[in-house]
Amino acid sequence: MFARVLVALIVLGSAALAADREDVDFVIASSLPPEVWEALTQGNSYAVVSAINPFYLQGDFDGDGWRDTAVLVKERASGKKGAAIVFKGGKVRIIGAGKDIGDGTTSLDWMDAWYMERKGKVMQGATDEAPPTMKGDGIMAIKTESASGLIYWDGKRFRWYQQGG
Repeated sequence: MFARVLVALIVLGSAALAADREDVDFVIASSLPPEVWEALTQGNSYAVVSAINPFYLQGDFDGDGWRDTAVLVKERASGKKGAAIVFKGGKVRIIGAGKDIGDGTTSLDWMDAWYMERKGKVMQGATDEAPPTMKGDGIMAIKTESASGLIYWDGKRFRWYQQGG
């Protein structure tokens, strides 16, 4: 059984890596679940990057009770970095990487750390804007020793809430 699973991972991993081989090596790519690779390789507009450790996060980002995966990506055309959120069933939403992250910004190039923030009430951020209550888990995007912001799902789209700096 273990051998079949290992062979399946290698076959799926190497097939999925064909489009992104220049960005992520095989060992790093092998950390991603096969269903996430499958969802990410449906197009050729984005490449997986491993510029931050960890290069992917898991949480229930849309609050539906199922685990989702956020993977660091870059838009091939512009080189802008962001995240691809892979939901249950393989649906993918892009944050940054050429798309608005919820505040008009289209890139997370500045981010050098991130982590999954558990859903619930959010502490007051750096602005007077009222903090949201998250329906799902969020992503804390960080520029160390500078600024941070929370990316969260409001039920229709991802939004940005400035936390620090």
